[in-house]
Amino acid sequence: MLEDNDDDAGLIERALKKSNLNFTILRASDRISYVQHLQRFIPNVILSDHSLPNFNSIEALNICKKDYREVPFILVTGTVSEEFAVQCIKNGADDYILKGNLTRLPTAIANAIRQRESENEKQMAIEMLKRSEEHFRKLIENSSDIFAIIKHGRLIDYLSPSVKKILGYNPIELKQKNLFDYLHPEDHTKAEKLFSLLLNHEDLHSVEFRLMHKNNSWRYLECISKPDSIGNNTIVNIRDITERKKAEEELKAKNKELEKINRELDSFVYSASHDLRAPLKSLLGLVKLTQIELQQKTFESFDVYTGLMEKSILRLDDTIQKVIYHSSHSRLEVINQEVDFKFIVEDIQDKLLFMDGNESIEKILNIDKECPFISDLGRVVVIMNNLISNGIKYGDISKPNPYLKINITINIKEAIIVVEDNGIGIEAEFLNKVFNMFYRATEKSEGSGLGLYIVKEIVDKLNGNISVISIPDNITELPYLINEEDYRPLPVFRFSFYTIKS
Repeated sequence: MLEDNDDDAGLIERALKKSNLNFTILRASDRISYVQHLQRFIPNVILSDHSLPNFNSIEALNICKKDYREVPFILVTGTVSEEFAVQCIKNGADDYILKGNLTRLPTAIANAIRQRESENEKQMAIEMLKRSEEHFRKLIENSSDIFAIIKHGRLIDYLSPSVKKILGYNPIELKQKNLFDYLHPEDHTKAEKLFSLLLNHEDLHSVEFRLMHKNNSWRYLECISKPDSIGNNTIVNIRDITERKKAEEELKAKNKELEKINRELDSFVYSASHDLRAPLKSLLGLVKLTQIELQQKTFESFDVYTGLMEKSILRLDDTIQKVIYHSSHSRLEVINQEVDFKFIVEDIQDKLLFMDGNESIEKILNIDKECPFISDLGRVVVIMNNLISNGIKYGDISKPNPYLKINITINIKEAIIVVEDNGIGIEAEFLNKVFNMFYRATEKSEGSGLGLYIVKEIVDKLNGNISVISIPDNITELPYLINEEDYRPLPVFRFSFYTIKS
């Protein structure tokens, strides 16, 4: 109680006792005692007269507001104007009571204390809410995941800052944008179904989408979504799983490669027991026949035997060379450089100059080149060597005009290589097997069955494709082959068709 008049102080204390209010009172009569008592006593309420020697209620209220804001301040004074009383309330006093009518004082004290307790609790709740909001804001801003709010299943209303790290956009760039403008077209139906269910307040979890990065690449995202109880909003937690998807794809590719290696191993085991041993058995038989002739001193078939031996050895060597090449080169990295097809084809033809039937087959080379072609030179040489040698080896010189035609078209995107001949061809039932390991489509084949297999492996390595078509001689009305939107009429003779892209 800030009061310098003993009689007035006694009246106030009696009024409080009459109301059965449980209290302890400490009185101050000037500024010094007021400040000291506040520090020591720490009151629940302050009752203050207005006018004291060298001190007044306005100054007392300011001290209270500065250091003891939670303590109610009630003005208990003599007659004052209503304007002054209203101003005191505006300045922060909780109530004012006239000394001539103290009956309302106990009720005013109780109300002021309850009001301050309520305000303090409210302020504490606000502070706790602020701290909680700050805590969750920091969690969201520092999270590696994206937190998003989607309005009406379409509009992006909020994105956390982590969108910059994951998708390259600043959050403001996507504010109020249509989510479907950034969603992969193949995922639109899935997203529409998801938001339809969420807008009907059905929870869904862990749905994968692809969203466009600012650099126009696609990122794989795992989204956990739930409907917001306020409005038609959806709260989405988005996690970048692109690296995980890449790892899964790499694992699938490695498993596929392992399965392929196992199949190749099975084929090799079979070939080792047949294709590799057959020439050896033939050699062994020819050696025995040669030994018999030596013993009998008859050399009538000696030249035949040695020729057959040479043929078996060459066949065995061809198989071994191709196995060695495939084993040593299949896993080497692609080394890109400019490819000169004219030089490659002419060099191969020179090396095959003395191959059986070569001189009877017309060679035609057409190159339409818009720009340089960059690829793995060594691998392209292997492809061209196999295709050209096959065209000569399986040519049909009994036909009026046997030919081997090579058409090469090079543009900014790819090289299209067509190796065409009118040789013996391949029966339709065998076409889907010609690229298999150790497969020979004709009884006339004396090779290892690895040539086209290696060609297919190389083309795949160069991110291209290869196909083969063989048309029987007796077809006179032929369909058109559609290749890269280019209609090419087929010849009436059997031929092989190959395309390499890189």
